[in-house]
Amino acid sequence: MGGYQALLIGLNNLQNFAYVGAFSAALSIRYSETDFQSFLADPKKANRELKLLWIGCGDKDKLLKGNLKFDELLAGKGITHEFVTTPGYRHSWTLWRIYLKDILPKLFNGN
Repeated sequence: MGGYQALLIGLNNLQNFAYVGAFSAALSIRYSETDFQSFLADPKKANRELKLLWIGCGDKDKLLKGNLKFDELLAGKGITHEFVTTPGYRHSWTLWRIYLKDILPKLFNGN
């Protein structure tokens, strides 16, 4: 549940985290809008304080539905984020290695 925990801790503590990445987050299992209530309540603040909110999930992952729902919620609130769905992957470390390669330049280049 590392991806979910990254979102839960990062988005509820923007005073400490400006970069949040979630790989195949368990949003289908434990997700509730109340988990992110203060974050979702002020999209302008979220956009101002977050430098990167990145979420990715394989299209064969059982957790995809929850990730898609969260992506739609963020988009509906106008919260800037990147969402990636990767074809052919389930809930697997092989995909997370790809995601790590993709996200690292964004963290160290300030993009």
